[in-house]
Amino acid sequence: MSSLLVSSRGARVVMAASGRGRSVAIASPFSYPGRWRDGRGHIERSSLPCPLIAQRGPCTIEPQHFAESESPALSSVAFSRQEGEAKCGEAEMSSPDDYRGPKFVGIMGHDNVSHNGSKTTVYFVQVQVPEGMFIVKHRYHEFKDFHDKLSSEGYRCPALPPKKFLGSFNKEFIEKRQQELANWLHLLCQFDPASGNSDPRTSELFKEFMLTNKEPLEKYQGTKAISYDATPPTSQSSEDETSMYNTPKTSLDDFELLKVIGKGSYGKVTLVRKKEGKRLFAMKSLNKSNVKRRNQVEHTRTERRVLGRAKHPFIVHLHYAFQTSQKLYFVLDYCPGGELFFHLSRMEKFEPSMARYYCAEITLALEHLHDLGVVYRDLKPENILFDSVGHVLLADFGLAKEGITDGAEAVDWWAMGMVLYEMLTGLPPWYTRNRQKLFDRVRNAPLTFPDDVDPVARDFIGGLLRRDPIKRLGSKSADEVKNHPYFSGMSWQDLYDRKIPPPFNPCAAAGNAEETKNFEAEFTKMQINSVENSALGGVRVSDASRPSMTFQGFTYNTPNDLSMSGSVGRG
Repeated sequence: MSSLLVSSRGARVVMAASGRGRSVAIASPFSYPGRWRDGRGHIERSSLPCPLIAQRGPCTIEPQHFAESESPALSSVAFSRQEGEAKCGEAEMSSPDDYRGPKFVGIMGHDNVSHNGSKTTVYFVQVQVPEGMFIVKHRYHEFKDFHDKLSSEGYRCPALPPKKFLGSFNKEFIEKRQQELANWLHLLCQFDPASGNSDPRTSELFKEFMLTNKEPLEKYQGTKAISYDATPPTSQSSEDETSMYNTPKTSLDDFELLKVIGKGSYGKVTLVRKKEGKRLFAMKSLNKSNVKRRNQVEHTRTERRVLGRAKHPFIVHLHYAFQTSQKLYFVLDYCPGGELFFHLSRMEKFEPSMARYYCAEITLALEHLHDLGVVYRDLKPENILFDSVGHVLLADFGLAKEGITDGAEAVDWWAMGMVLYEMLTGLPPWYTRNRQKLFDRVRNAPLTFPDDVDPVARDFIGGLLRRDPIKRLGSKSADEVKNHPYFSGMSWQDLYDRKIPPPFNPCAAAGNAEETKNFEAEFTKMQINSVENSALGGVRVSDASRPSMTFQGFTYNTPNDLSMSGSVGRG
């Protein structure tokens, strides 16, 4: 199975595949710039978006490229030239949208009650059915019984959060448990038709869990038990959708927009300053209509969920998420060091010690994602960011997949091998601008290295780039990667604790924290008022329109964003 970087008519394509005949990784739904070498050998990047959608199930680029049974399972890509712009045909992911049963919306709150003389916590599960929104109350042991019964009937279920006997009524624990149970139900509802498994939502057990003793949502609106962030009351006027979606804590008005630092096919990334506290953040804004039109709703939901779950020093931290009637907003760590791609394109290649350091931090980040049951599927230089002192942070999780095991993580180790090869040599392996030749090289050509790449690094990259994912380094666990001689002498705990100084500080010459020298001038010169014009000052929608339920549960506020592990700028 293989993954490759392709430059074709200015559009860069990344393909990767895992085992069991399933294609698992394609492109970023937010920004996927093209990349190629100019006549002087420097890396150039196209601003043309290339929105590919991940597809599940075996397929090929073209039959003549991969015709044999052992060929890599790759997503189909169709290139066309229209008015000088390279466009990529979209291969839509199999979707269970034809499901018509009860739909899980979120866990909207909790309450401590007495049951049979004992104190217990009940969680308020919000369910959507054709006749409206309802609340079903469940205790933890009912989640456990539901999980066990599904498993006994042969349904594949994600792991349920374990029971805790001590501190079970601690406020922080209950809020964490509520989020864990919500994540579990979200994963359970993410049925993939290509998996060959049965959809648990069609079972009588699912219907019983979601509908037994259901009560109208209106009964609980405004009570202390319900603390939902993004559930619009069904009886409320829809004139101002903004007021329905945003919590009083966070909205666009809480931020000062400073400068555009990135742009993609669905929106922009803006450097912002929170008015209270003056802290800098990166605000990623997505246009809802574009997200829906390009079938990116589920990718956006996935990114929101993964960002809410992943807490790691080398993964971008989500601080806030909110929405208006027209836009979705992610408020993330501001990474003033910019993209790894930005610096690699200027240095042409990195010193071996630099590449090893960054690869080690990436390894820890991938290990954390895999421990969460998340496959990243979009590791590339554009998605590896630097904080203010030079640590790397992974970003952009729209293509991630949750609840996938069975060796699918191997695709991320392949991608890391691709990135490391490029850091050491300045080009991806098997590089050529000829698309057909590149496909053939990836499938058949041996992996070769420039003379200055040492033997240990060659062996390490070769292990990561094994075409058979079962034999690929890391296919069994991240420990395979960490224990390779390439990382000999690495103190993984010190690295995780950020005690090992980065080899390069991209912000060393910055005059102030707001300087954006590590971002492309084509972005930073954009007019700031083009980032959000309709949402400033509030948004009104027509009286006839109804608030969209598409992005329910999107809103997010970090309990303590200043103390969260991985915040940018920490030494």
